[in-house]
Amino acid sequence: MLALSDAQAGLEDEAQAQVREVLRLEPGFSAEGWIDNGIFRPGGSAAARFVAGARKAGLPLCAKAQLAVRFAPGNRLAECEAERA
Repeated sequence: MLALSDAQAGLEDEAQAQVREVLRLEPGFSAEGWIDNGIFRPGGSAAARFVAGARKAGLPLCAKAQLAVRFAPGNRLAECEAERA
């Protein structure tokens, strides 16, 4: 969330530092995976804002195919499904 907040505030260097830390701690992180954890209602406005913030911060949006198959279908992002096809 710090990466997203920093990115939205225009603090690009801070956002990138947070992205590096997220990926150091969780190399397989993706916005899809975060949504699949049940934190946001799939397709809801909070999930959409989260994805937009993750995109702006430079966090990975799409999970690898071997992980995404475990996600509830509604938690998979359409753009990621197209990318994996």
